[in-house]
Amino acid sequence: MRWALTIAAVVFCMPFYGHAQDANTVADANIAADRLARATQLRIVLPNPNTQGTISVENSIAVYDQTRAYLTTPLSDEQVSQLTWAANMTIRALARIQTARITQPARPRPGQAPAANPLLFPYDLYVFNVNGVFTYDPLAHSLTRIATRDFRLGLSNAANKQPAINQAGMTILILTHPEGKTVTTHSRFTEYAQAGQIAQSVALQGAGLGLGSLVTTTFDQTLVRKLANIPDAQDPLAMVTIGVPSTAIIPQPIQARTQSTAQRVALVVPEKNYSDEELSNLLDAFDIANVQVELASTTLGTREGMNMGQATATVTIANLNLERYDALIFIGGNGMIDYYRNREVLDLISAASNQGKIIGGIGEGAALLAKAGILPAERARSYQRQSQYRLGNNQSYAEAGVQTQAGIITAAGPASSTLFARAIIQAIRPGTTAPAQPEVLRPSPRVRLGGGTTTPMGGNY
Repeated sequence: MRWALTIAAVVFCMPFYGHAQDANTVADANIAADRLARATQLRIVLPNPNTQGTISVENSIAVYDQTRAYLTTPLSDEQVSQLTWAANMTIRALARIQTARITQPARPRPGQAPAANPLLFPYDLYVFNVNGVFTYDPLAHSLTRIATRDFRLGLSNAANKQPAINQAGMTILILTHPEGKTVTTHSRFTEYAQAGQIAQSVALQGAGLGLGSLVTTTFDQTLVRKLANIPDAQDPLAMVTIGVPSTAIIPQPIQARTQSTAQRVALVVPEKNYSDEELSNLLDAFDIANVQVELASTTLGTREGMNMGQATATVTIANLNLERYDALIFIGGNGMIDYYRNREVLDLISAASNQGKIIGGIGEGAALLAKAGILPAERARSYQRQSQYRLGNNQSYAEAGVQTQAGIITAAGPASSTLFARAIIQAIRPGTTAPAQPEVLRPSPRVRLGGGTTTPMGGNY
């Protein structure tokens, strides 16, 4: 009786089982048809990256900031192309270095050129956006979709629920490559450091595109693995979230630099004991501004600063042709005292003034301009504690800072050296003239004095 009931139950259920199997077959067929219909969308060949951008690296650094508030605007294929390319170039650089370290070039056969070693890419990229999850192919510069769901909310939850990750248009996950992990890297510290290099490249490229970015290295690796079905042989290291920031980032395009004669300055240093800090700050500022500088002194050769720094004079004051320069600058330092009674130097200052050149003096260099008689009484500037000794009783000191008037720029000392350089650059740029009225630029309230001590600016300065 029991066997009869069992057989009857099986016979009764067989039609339903057949229908269920048919339904599963139809569902599988629908899934296959759907996958076939969007097969052309599973692999996205990205546009060629633009390697002739109009935004300088310096400007990208200047506008870069960690952004935590984004618009939900998706990124264009061109933007995705640039960002993945930036990461790929850094990975390629690391691959070239590490491949060269671990591989020996194959010995070529007679008549054959040596074969290049294939690059061992140490890192992979996964891209998360509203359309799903993609892997990046560094050789084809393309994306291949491995999941159709938007997992950005999951990434956000894995990274301490940071809302920016779910808001921004894209997140790039940097993870170790299965082969690169075992062959080309040596420690987890190295992996994180190199992942940081890749993330920095992406962030700076994003800044150049006017996009914000957020780099995250603290997240739940187990959850991230599940979201993207990452193999155990690979380790997620860092996430770079990129998107349109809620507050616009406006990078400045590179302007074509106008060639002009007002791009060269002569900087006069004493025979010894110049101000190291003033000279260093001035040279740095002029270098950034692409202003050519030539150091002049009474003789050629190496000069030693008050803090044992060294500088080389490449032209003598006697051979200084003012027609080649648009600014004549005198630096400070105790050694400048030797020029106070040097007729050659005083005549040079008078000649520059008569030719309408921009003339600058900082510290004792300002006192030298006063000694030459080209400063109004209220314009003389230098250390207040040296006023009577340096200038005599007929000229006084204005308050500490930088002052520009009638083509003469003066500054108090090291604390004002950067502002002093900026005022000179503004004066010699084409289309920029010195202000008609005195302009005072205030330095930091704390200044670096000799010997490495830091002292508030007070009455003895």
